[in-house]
Amino acid sequence: LLKLSGYEADDVIGTMACKAAAEGINVTIVSNDKDMCQLINEQIKLMRWDKNGYLICDREGVKNWLGVAPNKVVDLLGLMGDSSDNVPGAPGIGEKGALQIIEQFGSIESALEKWSEVTKKTYRESLRDHAEQIRLSRKLVTIETALPIDIEFETLRLQPINYSAAQELFSELEFNTVTRDLSKFTTIREPDNTPNKKANNNKVEKVDVAEGLSYRKVASEEEFNSIVRKLWADDSFSFAVVADSSQEIRKLSFSFAQGQAAEVDFDILSPKLVLEKLSDVWSNGFLQKSVHDSKSALTLLNKAYRKLFPGRAEIHFDALKDDTFLAAYLLNPGQGSYSLSELARIHLNVEQPFTLGQTQYDEADITGRLVPILREKLQQAGLEDIYTEIELPLVAILYDMEQIGIAVDTGALAELSHQLDEFLKVLTTEIYSAAGQEFNINSPQQLGEIFEKLSFDTSKKTKTGKISTSAEVLEELATKYELPRKVIEYREVAKLKNTYADALPKLIDQKTGRVHTTFNQTVTTTGRLSSSNPNLQNIPIRTEVGKKIRKAFVAASGYKVLSADYSQIELRLLAHITGDPKMTEAFQKGEDIHTKTAIEVFGAKTEQEQKVARRLAKATNFGIAYGVGAFGLSQNVGISRKEAKEAIENYYATYKQVRNYMEELPEKARKDGVVKTLFGRLRKLPDLNQTNHNLRARAEREAINMPIQGTAADLVKMAMIKICKKFKAEKLQTRLLLQVHDELLFEVLPNEMERVKEIVKKEMEQVYPLNVPLVVDLKVGDNWMELK
Repeated sequence: LLKLSGYEADDVIGTMACKAAAEGINVTIVSNDKDMCQLINEQIKLMRWDKNGYLICDREGVKNWLGVAPNKVVDLLGLMGDSSDNVPGAPGIGEKGALQIIEQFGSIESALEKWSEVTKKTYRESLRDHAEQIRLSRKLVTIETALPIDIEFETLRLQPINYSAAQELFSELEFNTVTRDLSKFTTIREPDNTPNKKANNNKVEKVDVAEGLSYRKVASEEEFNSIVRKLWADDSFSFAVVADSSQEIRKLSFSFAQGQAAEVDFDILSPKLVLEKLSDVWSNGFLQKSVHDSKSALTLLNKAYRKLFPGRAEIHFDALKDDTFLAAYLLNPGQGSYSLSELARIHLNVEQPFTLGQTQYDEADITGRLVPILREKLQQAGLEDIYTEIELPLVAILYDMEQIGIAVDTGALAELSHQLDEFLKVLTTEIYSAAGQEFNINSPQQLGEIFEKLSFDTSKKTKTGKISTSAEVLEELATKYELPRKVIEYREVAKLKNTYADALPKLIDQKTGRVHTTFNQTVTTTGRLSSSNPNLQNIPIRTEVGKKIRKAFVAASGYKVLSADYSQIELRLLAHITGDPKMTEAFQKGEDIHTKTAIEVFGAKTEQEQKVARRLAKATNFGIAYGVGAFGLSQNVGISRKEAKEAIENYYATYKQVRNYMEELPEKARKDGVVKTLFGRLRKLPDLNQTNHNLRARAEREAINMPIQGTAADLVKMAMIKICKKFKAEKLQTRLLLQVHDELLFEVLPNEMERVKEIVKKEMEQVYPLNVPLVVDLKVGDNWMELK
């Protein structure tokens, strides 16, 4: 294995090939990479393969394959590009055109100099307008052949097998078939005890009280090296990262088979030694690995890795085969806890706690045992695709977003905090005036006593017969009384001040100067992402205070903020899922669905009537998607319950398929026990069979909304994956910062803006074929609020 930091494998191969040729050694490079053809000469040949088998390419073979001699390969590839290596080439000039140009002019530089002599217009314009990109492409395909690699070729000569050492190693790794095969060639002697062969007297075997468990603590570097070799040799393994309360790693453990595990304790072995040797294992795309809560594991490992190896590329998990945390969530998104101990209790009947230093069962072993059980359940539930195609690939994207963070204007927040302070003082005075006395506004007990004193009318009381001060009761009372309206406003302003204006500056990372939220994949029952510390999902969009908070989230110096927001995605999905012809037609024609509803449902004729009715139509459209009833709609819009009931009836008479959906889905869910998104994400709703009317009605509303909101969440996640893959392929510097419901927020360099807009709009709007078009609104600005 030869590698040199900062250089690709092609450059190492090129350097080794040329060094060997200079010493008179004949070289064969085994590769199908066209780039390698530039190295071919009398002593260097290429072995490649196609459907007919292996071919040896010399100078003539390169000419037959690519149409040019080896010394023209970089010019050819620089023009035609290479998508597999992200080499853009000359736009509009493919392989045929590149061959013609190289045959005519001999080189890229000559072609760029004489671009006006090119016959074909598109080729001519491409050479004229993209000279720097073409030169960069030529540079990208040029292999370095003079890297500072100092090696004696004789040391690479194949040596005969040391059968005794092989027997010992293969026995330890339990390669039983290979061990038996070795015995055919030699009689295995006892291992010798030469000085360079340390006796492994430090191995600690721990056989647990539970029958069949064999865990060992790795107690020496030699033993750790054997574990690393086994990681490389095995097709797959499970692992666990265990940290203390300060989020510092205390140990790692690895399991290759049920009941067996090796524990690497950082108090015994050097973390630097361990992480350096394991970083390539985790990043290797051929070694399948499983872990519980992969994003947390990645965060812990890279926190330690950055301290030990500043400036190095971070660890990443290629070939992440399973994450038991995500698998368990998909199987039951309403479970609440997906801790390893909880999953062990549910699926393995293991009750022991997983406490550091007192763990009876090893975490890696438990993870390994859970993997096949959860995989089978995912297959049975039809969830395997959403697991492997959406949730697992999303982990790396969310991790990157968390590490990137977002810049915050502390000055704007300080000013906002002062303004909110003054506003709260005004509200306090108004509340005292409405109450007729001073009291502790934050005390539910005192607020309830004021409500009782003022004889507020509500049907909802506490068990002691007092008026409740819950948010639901306040909303009801606010339709009739000023005091609860002011209290609601006070609570909202105080929450925004405490949660954002005052808290955000304290959350700024001193090293990055940015706020780093945590994105959660396993919290919501619909599949939507949530965020915490800080929660950026609940910043109000339409209130003035919410807008000012958004204004404090700014682009880094030299960047712009790009917002990409799905337009009415849930209503579009309602049209697709129900198949309602009128709603579908409106979206297909690009009509404003709220205006159409104002006309069709509420009979608005004139422009002024439509303007007035559109607000009611909008509330009804979105309310129906959330299963709202007459009372909820009346509360939202400020109309009587009778008017709201009439509006809903008119709505159902207009959009008949929507009514069918609302009536049939709860019954189907009652029968099936679950509701699903278009992609199979499920949610269990046991309360659909409740005798309690309120609980049953809420479950019915959730059953109606989940396929819509859950599918919207799936589409956003799918778009994120496609967009980030495209950014990576084109090596763009644009960064995905936030995902808030139906909106994605990016930090974009101005010179990349147009291309990024093209990618984002295309991938979001074409993420999945629906009966109605998906539409994305793009806006650009210096902060999250001021976007155009």
